[in-house]
Amino acid sequence: MEENIDQEVSKPKLPKSLTTVTTFSKILAMIFFIALPFLGFYLGMKYKEGITVKTDSINSTTSKPSSKACTQEAKQCSDGSYVSRTGPNCEFSPCPTATDETASWKTYTNKKYSYSFKYPKEYTIREEDASTVFYVWLSKDKNDNFRLDIIPSNNSGSFASRLKPTRKFPYNDIIWTEYPKSSYSDAGMSGDTPITLETLKNGFYFSLILFKDDLITAEKIVSTFKFTK
Repeated sequence: MEENIDQEVSKPKLPKSLTTVTTFSKILAMIFFIALPFLGFYLGMKYKEGITVKTDSINSTTSKPSSKACTQEAKQCSDGSYVSRTGPNCEFSPCPTATDETASWKTYTNKKYSYSFKYPKEYTIREEDASTVFYVWLSKDKNDNFRLDIIPSNNSGSFASRLKPTRKFPYNDIIWTEYPKSSYSDAGMSGDTPITLETLKNGFYFSLILFKDDLITAEKIVSTFKFTK
């Protein structure tokens, strides 16, 4: 037995107060309609201000100070090198730290002529007392690299002293004169004169003769030269 049951599906209905257009709802809709653009404009301006502040902050942290052109000046350091102005304040660069290369050298002292000097530790020294000249030989690997001649000032002096000097320079309040390499012919004698560094003290010429043209080592030797009286 079949039964046909017609069921009526009832749909929910909203209250009449919500579906009826009233004067209040019209006023409320008008307020939203007018206020919404202003609210959107306000929020947009605030968003734009936030982006601008963030961008300025990034630019301020990443921007570099403008470079300043320094004058082309140079300062001479104690070792003879030069440094220039640099940096945002155009200050002179620091001079290189000087190192005493002669600190580990040996010391030679001569009490007869009242002087001393330092020389490289790989060198050997021998003395020769001639009739009018006292010689101090500085040798390396059995080769004579330097010779210090001590000549009385009432003598004719060294052959080098008759040449035109290359330059004069001070070390420890001692003025040294550099004479160039040259050929000589005098009193029936001839030969070649090596580079010579010479000073006059206590009635004697002290002449350091460079057989190997090693001017760098020679200058370091005379930089340690001292007279004890």
